Amino acid sequence: LCDKAYRTKRDLQEYQVLHTGQRPFSCEQCGKAFARRPSLRIHRKIHMPTGTGPAGPKGCHCAVCGRHLANPGSLRNHMRLHTGERPYACPHCGKDFRQQSNLREHLRLHTGEKPYKCHFCGDAFPKLPELRRHLISHTGEAHLCTICGKALRDPHTLRAHERLHTGERPFRCEHCGKSYPLATKLRRHQKSHLADKPYKCELCGMGYTLPQSLARHVLT
Repeated sequence: LCDKAYRTKRDLQEYQVLHTGQRPFSCEQCGKAFARRPSLRIHRKIHMPTGTGPAGPKGCHCAVCGRHLANPGSLRNHMRLHTGERPYACPHCGKDFRQQSNLREHLRLHTGEKPYKCHFCGDAFPKLPELRRHLISHTGEAHLCTICGKALRDPHTLRAHERLHTGERPFRCEHCGKSYPLATKLRRHQKSHLADKPYKCELCGMGYTLPQSLARHVLT
């Protein structure tokens, strides 16, 4: 098959299945099969209870690297980075992908579909990154969201915007464990834990931590 050398017979056997397409290592709980034993070991961690609390809701916490995901679907996609699983195969050339969205994008190379159109000149492209590079020639704006194409003013704003798509919430409150996609939202939330309430009603003296809360009180 190839001239690659291995330290042990088991390592050689596990590598050979990559050439044959066999998946001899199956998960006892869900039946999912893998070509390599280490991939199965990593996959089994999906079935381990992760608990709840500051780390996040059960089922959305990666048992391998500890990363926090927005929902079980995002967790499944993320786990493929650890297991090496690529379940979506192209029917035309056989190339496989971790995510279905990547397969859809690849298929356009075979079909000729170009769904991403430049609103300046009408040129069309099969992939959003290609449109992104093209738009720079019109606008000079390099900070475009690779998911929706929205133009942002700087890399920091772009990263914050992309979290709306990925569900990533890296800013966690140290008091209650609640997490947010933006640091500004965390700072606003943290004021609810402060003892002082600087926003006071002039009529009744009731105090609030946020101006929005005071405004709602005044309206009622």
